[in-house]
Amino acid sequence: MLPPPELEQAWLRQLADEHAQICHERRLDLKPPIIRLSRSTSRWGFWSGAKREICLATALIVQHPWQVVLQIFKHEIAHQVCEELWQQPRAGHGPEFRRACQILGVETPFQRATIDLQQNLLQLFNAQQHKQSPEEQLHQRIRKLLALADSDNEHEAALALARASTLLARHRLDAAELATRSGEAEGNALTQLSINTGQQRLPGYRSAICSLLLAHFAVRVVIASSYDQHHDLRVKTIELLGRRHDVAMAAHCYHFLEERLATLWQKERHRYRCPGSSGGAVRIAKNSYYLGLLAGFNQVLLAEKKSKQIMAKPPPHVKNALMHCETRLDAFVAARFPKLRSTRRRGAKIAGTPYHTALQKGKNLRMSPPLGSAEAPVMALPTTGTTKSTVASTSKA
Repeated sequence: MLPPPELEQAWLRQLADEHAQICHERRLDLKPPIIRLSRSTSRWGFWSGAKREICLATALIVQHPWQVVLQIFKHEIAHQVCEELWQQPRAGHGPEFRRACQILGVETPFQRATIDLQQNLLQLFNAQQHKQSPEEQLHQRIRKLLALADSDNEHEAALALARASTLLARHRLDAAELATRSGEAEGNALTQLSINTGQQRLPGYRSAICSLLLAHFAVRVVIASSYDQHHDLRVKTIELLGRRHDVAMAAHCYHFLEERLATLWQKERHRYRCPGSSGGAVRIAKNSYYLGLLAGFNQVLLAEKKSKQIMAKPPPHVKNALMHCETRLDAFVAARFPKLRSTRRRGAKIAGTPYHTALQKGKNLRMSPPLGSAEAPVMALPTTGTTKSTVASTSKA
């Protein structure tokens, strides 16, 4: 089923805005191309240098999330960069094209000439991690060879073991040490998780949740926005970036708080719906109640963090490792959000009674671990990393 013409026109306007924003963020002096939609079902997009045209398939926009549409769109912009900025019209999908993709923030699965969206969606959203360094690529190659050494094919196993032994000797590595590094690397893989709020504005309490996550979990929090192509509007998103475990715990805490705040308010809201009270007064009471719950929960987290810091101070080598992790995370965030600004919200109007009532209830909130976690059902706090004092937002937010 084809979308209505007015919606397709809205998509074209949005893509033109996205092109301008991408060029601004990535500091690219590109002239706006012609943007066209096609009815193709076999080709998601293409760049035509002769026509100065980027064409995207309508089916791509209808069937896939906007993040995926942007990855395909950036792929075509990379071709434009090669041809118009670097005078490489025949760059194809070679080194120059891949360099353009890195500048534009095109994820590796979307840099290929042929893109299987089903497979690449899984790679992008379920296994999004930091780019491997040459050292990590070497380690991964050796681990694969060692795995092949267990093959039932004796010739294949012997050849793999010989190659692995050669690489271990050449780079003065120990197999046991490599296995340990492998476990550490897996635990330190960086990822990004996007929480779509479905709303055009971010309520004050959600900003407070973001600040809480930033203070108590080893993650970066970015308030951004994404285009909802089915309703032609932009909605706020909360981006969590960090190590896999930290991001999972921060996301779990976010959804836990969203559920508990709404549930507790439903039980208490009748107290603040007095006859003759305006809708504005009820909204202030609700917001005050939410902020009170979060303030109480935050006090408990602060107390637990303080007790953990007193009980176990990390040795110098652990501190150095944490500082390295922070540096990697900063670079990871900068690659995805080149133009960030720290923001502080103005203080909200607080109604004293609901706030202080909720403050005491917030001190009793306890968060169970996520399903599948081996941790005990107590407050889940990171033992690593420093935090920033403010939540970052994109220039569009």
